[in-house]
Amino acid sequence: MCQSPGDSRRLLDLAASISTATTKMDAYLKERNLPYPSFEPNAPQTLPRELQDAKDSILDAASELHDLLTDPLTAFFESAPVGFMSLMLIQRFGIADLFGPEKEMSFALIAEKTGLSEGVVKNTIRHAMTMRVFREPRKGFVGHTPRSMAMRDGDMARFMEFAMEELTPGVLSAAKACEKWPQSGEPNHTGFSLSQNTDLSLYETLAKDPVRAARMANAMHVWATSGSYPASRVVNEYDWGRLGAGTVVDVGGSRGHVAVAIASRFPSLKFMVQDLPSTIAGAEADLPPQLADRVSFMAHNFFQEQPVVASAYFFRWIFHNWSDNYCIKILRALIPALRPGALLIVNEICMPEPGEIPVWRERLARTMTLGMISMFNSYERDLDDWTRLFQKADPRFQFVDIQHITGTEMALIEVKWTGE
Repeated sequence: MCQSPGDSRRLLDLAASISTATTKMDAYLKERNLPYPSFEPNAPQTLPRELQDAKDSILDAASELHDLLTDPLTAFFESAPVGFMSLMLIQRFGIADLFGPEKEMSFALIAEKTGLSEGVVKNTIRHAMTMRVFREPRKGFVGHTPRSMAMRDGDMARFMEFAMEELTPGVLSAAKACEKWPQSGEPNHTGFSLSQNTDLSLYETLAKDPVRAARMANAMHVWATSGSYPASRVVNEYDWGRLGAGTVVDVGGSRGHVAVAIASRFPSLKFMVQDLPSTIAGAEADLPPQLADRVSFMAHNFFQEQPVVASAYFFRWIFHNWSDNYCIKILRALIPALRPGALLIVNEICMPEPGEIPVWRERLARTMTLGMISMFNSYERDLDDWTRLFQKADPRFQFVDIQHITGTEMALIEVKWTGE
């Protein structure tokens, strides 16, 4: 097949795009005397938000160059589950915790401390090094990088532990689950349930094991408060002030960290945070004293009839854990408390159309939706999915607006109740 003139320049165009964007990034960092990206253990792990466009351009162009130059078999093998094995072994045997940020440790000593053979240690860690997890500063010795530092004991390490011990087995069993229950929306018809050899859902399974439940709660907190998802984005990107002196019910709001952030900024608003009794136990004692009269907690299961009449009902990362049938139950449970004009404010991912955002970000979002399928039998929704969901729940839910949070796939979706 003859190559088109456009194709013949694609490699050069991509290289030029990388050069242009990296030049802009270099100038920005140099002008402000900011640290550069590095694989040194204590190097910064994020870039200023002002460099988001340059970062998107570089990562997309570099990814396309990689994909253009990689044959299909190699590309598929790179994505195969075996690639997780090194990270799983590092996490399971606590290898990142064996020595400090500025220290080095030999393969032989790591083998001695973990009880693994030196051959397994060497090959495992050298595979991880191809993902920039650890480095080999001199032959036979291992040093840290920012990515291996993230696997040391702490919040990120517990997130990794959840990903490796709970998420990965569920993902590997997802195809079998889809084959066994091809049309099901039940939360226990999942790869997770198959991997655990149980007929219980993820939440039911972890409820029987407080240690695993705490690990998941910590992992979700890390995910929900890091990078693109902190509460500050919710506070700043929605006009909460126009709710006046109303009451907002934070449905499934955990221990109220988002409600507290919003209430601190908008003193006329009151918040009622609802969640399961075990989740909110003792939460009021952790409130800042100045918010004690404006943020309160109520034990409530969102599948049950909503008892609180309010100006607005806020849902952050609730619906993506449930299939459409269950989301409809959540929405219909609100109806007895709704008054005309009441708002639903939904903070969730709104999936982009193909090619609408940088490819590396689209891949991350679509990876996340596969995780939801494997663990919850749910998925991340696009605009059509959201519109259809509210209409199916009740035509009196009127879709009003959607605000995409800059630099993320998260959105603030506003829906009004128009019924009597």
